[in-house]
Amino acid sequence: MRLYIHIPFCIRKCPYCDFVSFPSDRDKMDAYLRALTLEMRLVHRREGGGRLESVYLGGGTPSLYHPRELGQLLEEAASLWGLEEGAEVSVEVNPATWGKGEFREARWLGFNRMSVGVQSFSRRALEVLGRAHGPWESLEAVRSALSLDGVSVGLDLIYGIPGQGVGEWAETLQSALQLRPHHLSLYLLTPEPGTPLAEEVARGFLSLPGEEEVVAMYEVACRMAADHGYRHYEVSNFALPGHACRHNLAYWRREGYLGLGVAAHSFIPPRRRWSNPTDLGVYLSYLEREKLPPQRDELLTPEEAREEEAMLALRTAEGLRRSFLGEEEGGRRTLGWLEQLREEGLVWLGEDAFGLTERGMFVSNAVLSAFLSG
Repeated sequence: MRLYIHIPFCIRKCPYCDFVSFPSDRDKMDAYLRALTLEMRLVHRREGGGRLESVYLGGGTPSLYHPRELGQLLEEAASLWGLEEGAEVSVEVNPATWGKGEFREARWLGFNRMSVGVQSFSRRALEVLGRAHGPWESLEAVRSALSLDGVSVGLDLIYGIPGQGVGEWAETLQSALQLRPHHLSLYLLTPEPGTPLAEEVARGFLSLPGEEEVVAMYEVACRMAADHGYRHYEVSNFALPGHACRHNLAYWRREGYLGLGVAAHSFIPPRRRWSNPTDLGVYLSYLEREKLPPQRDELLTPEEAREEEAMLALRTAEGLRRSFLGEEEGGRRTLGWLEQLREEGLVWLGEDAFGLTERGMFVSNAVLSAFLSG
């Protein structure tokens, strides 16, 4: 079993972010910790489940809390479910929040994977993104994490930022690669509807790089990462050998996970899903009365589960099992279409599986849409 814990508080809301998050407030943060602990107990009582193979604290900004506070959540989870030996225990960190001492304490408390939200090593780009840290804070945070024994360190970077050219992006990549983190997550900036960034772009106050430039950024990233020994194991993720994020791989393989906290999602294979409310007040008010908050339950149809399996598997370098196509006429037609895509350099075909090439990963949405509709 996997456990995800959502921490929804941030120093401030980034203009490109559409995740469920709220401004940091100490009273609410304290109440939220109490609520998470109680929810953990109530969910364990209802769902049970085996020992935890991974725990992931994401957000938001988990590192707004002191490591000791996050350690209390980890200790509670371990007391309820137990941790597998060698379990992956991850925490997302904003470079503006933790110093060397906090990283060291987090490691001592059991966190062995740290994902640092660098986003860019360009001060100009960080200002456009509305980040609360600068390049120096990022360097210090990553170096602090990398100095610890037995820790896998990942960096999050964003490309396609307004005003960003291929050269600036390559400089950020070079700065990251020189640090030699174990993992890189490289995300294309997408103006989500309703965000301040989307409004700025719509009004013409900001201009995103053109398609050709974005393609060049992606190709530069793939080439530089490969040259430094990183494997491109998922559309947006690259890792040194042995450092792929096991928690996220479980999502893409449709393995079971429990989600705690406001807006968190859970999945029990093969078809059961539920999610918590996105309203922080509702979430807190129910748990203050020692009740689980109202959840949105969903039972996928067999066809929906099948489509989801294909969509998630084809995001990864592992690809999708070839038997998924079946032997009937429709499967043979799809195989013929995949052969055409292989000739175009978008798909690889193996004896037991098939998947997207690096070029195919960049246009994965279009390929997946065609695959699922055909």
